[in-house]
Amino acid sequence: MNISNLINRVGDENVMYQSVQGSLVGVKDKKREGDTEVTIATTQINANDVACNTGKVGIIVWINRDSYEKALNKSEQ
Repeated sequence: MNISNLINRVGDENVMYQSVQGSLVGVKDKKREGDTEVTIATTQINANDVACNTGKVGIIVWINRDSYEKALNKSEQ
């Protein structure tokens, strides 16, 4: 399933947009593991939601920056 199909199935009204860059708390390159640890802050869930598998589900979608900025510019026109 692609992201468009997922959003179509759950409905636009049930999807909220949050930018990772606008929510960053910290970023750390983990050279031993070869990945990057990204910490964000959100008001969409709390620790109890995570522990109890309740509340919203968060997913991250990575988009080419140029394509993202072009799409934002189109929506602002």
